[in-house]
Amino acid sequence: MAAIVNPILRVARLIETATERALRLALDNSFAQQLPLNNQYGMNSWVGLAPVGEGGYGVCALFGRFGTQGGALLDRMVVKETWCNGTTWHDPVQWTGAANAQGRRDFCAGIQHIEHMENAVHSKLHARNPSTICGFRGGSVPHPFRWNFRTYLEFCPHSTLGDIINFYSYPDNFHQLNPNAEEDEDLRDILVPEPFLWYVFDCLAAAAQVMQHGMEQPPKNAWDRAIVQAWQTVVHRDLKPTNVFLREPPSGRAAQWRLYPQPALGDFGLAIETSAGDPNNPRAYRNMGSIGFLAPEQFV
Repeated sequence: MAAIVNPILRVARLIETATERALRLALDNSFAQQLPLNNQYGMNSWVGLAPVGEGGYGVCALFGRFGTQGGALLDRMVVKETWCNGTTWHDPVQWTGAANAQGRRDFCAGIQHIEHMENAVHSKLHARNPSTICGFRGGSVPHPFRWNFRTYLEFCPHSTLGDIINFYSYPDNFHQLNPNAEEDEDLRDILVPEPFLWYVFDCLAAAAQVMQHGMEQPPKNAWDRAIVQAWQTVVHRDLKPTNVFLREPPSGRAAQWRLYPQPALGDFGLAIETSAGDPNNPRAYRNMGSIGFLAPEQFV
């Protein structure tokens, strides 16, 4: 069988092509009115293109910014619109709030629906390590009376790690990558390239370090130690392949993994801040996440 050169990137681009085709088919000018960004976050030049995903939380949509001359596409961004129910809108775990004398969240304080915990956590993590955390571009609560909030995110063109795993789960998909293969050729032994697995592990380990300590490397000076000491640990609570997004491969000669799309952890919708002395941990943080990916302490 002919060798498949850099299959991960080719698989990612194949998935991206299918996604882009679906977006073009779904393109509807009325969508720009469904999720308008006019005068929101200073993004009145952004145009809604099409939905890219939805779930129990709400919908994710792709937006584009076009040039005034020639209409060239200058930038793309994903907007996640989250709809809360009565329980989640009034749940103090879901919102940033006042802190007590020990610096811990005061869950008895009144809720101010100014910043959702997802946006607060994602913002601080991306500021500490943008290389392994999906890009955060802002957040807002545009219509508090509707119980919703928005998160503005980097567009990762190569889909997710979950899509890569699903693609490799069906060997017949590889006939699309290697059209010269014989129809009866056995493709069952095609595996995810080991270097890519190490790349994913390296990125997720770095993201975990940032979530726990506020930085990837051990503190080197007093400033670093102060950051670590003041840091509130972030627990993702929904870590799974479909929440690992794939960017363009890193560029430059110094890029160690430039043959593969860059993994970045995202979707912090269930994330919480906690600490060793948090009286609410784990009691208040259980029973959330995706079946099959729950940590033992998330069970009652």
